[in-house]
This record gives sequence, structure tokens and C-alpha cells, in this order.
Amino acid sequence: EIKNRERIITMSFIDFLEAINRLADFISPPTPPELEAFFRSPNSTDSYHSSSKIWNYYREVGVKYANGHRRMSSGETSEPTRLLHVKLALILEVMVFELMHKFKLTSEGDVTRRLQKACKEKTMGISYQSLR
Repeated sequence: EIKNRERIITMSFIDFLEAINRLADFISPPTPPELEAFFRSPNSTDSYHSSSKIWNYYREVGVKYANGHRRMSSGETSEPTRLLHVKLALILEVMVFELMHKFKLTSEGDVTRRLQKACKEKTMGISYQSLR
């Protein structure tokens, strides 16, 4: 049996940040002109009616192109097309809107409060500030 199970199944905050950045770089979300072109194309139904175009894009792509569809700029061997912080902002937007959809929340603030509550329950109310 594994001696330190907690260490193997959890990430430090730094590990989490690195994982999110690697994900953003690997996925390489579409640019705003690519999003506009996608939603003008006959491939799009734009049926999700969210204020987040990037979230709508991934909802449609996930439904229609789950079998092997890949953008040319995504993947391990692709050349970087944009700065990482631009891609990261888009991926974080997708994550927030997906949480709003899953938990039937109405705003980004609701997502923040929900995550803060979950973190507080996980840490049994011990905050980082109280540990100083």
C-alpha cells in the first residue's frame, strides 16, 4: 500500500497553477476572430446562449467533434501562437462558465462564493491568514 496517499492524490497550489498553464498551452483556445468565424459557419448552432463565446464554442465542439477534432494550434508539438496569459484567461473563463452551468449559478461571483465555501469546508475553517 502507498504510505503517503494524500501526497500522491493532491497538488500543491504551485502544482495546480502549473497544471492549468500547461492545459491552456496544450489546448490553445481559439482567437476571437476564429470564434467569430466558427459562429458564422453552418457548423454552429450557437444553442447555449451564454455571454461567454469561448464556453459556447467548447460546448458545441465537445458535442459535435469529440471524435478526433483538433485545432492545428493545439497539442504538444504545435508551435505557440499566442502568449500564455491570453490562453490562460480563456481557459479560466471556460472553467468558470462550466461551473456556473453545472451548479446552475447566475454569476461569476456566485462561483467564487461556492468555491470559497467548498475550500472552507475542506480546510475545516482554517484560513491561510490564521496560520501566520
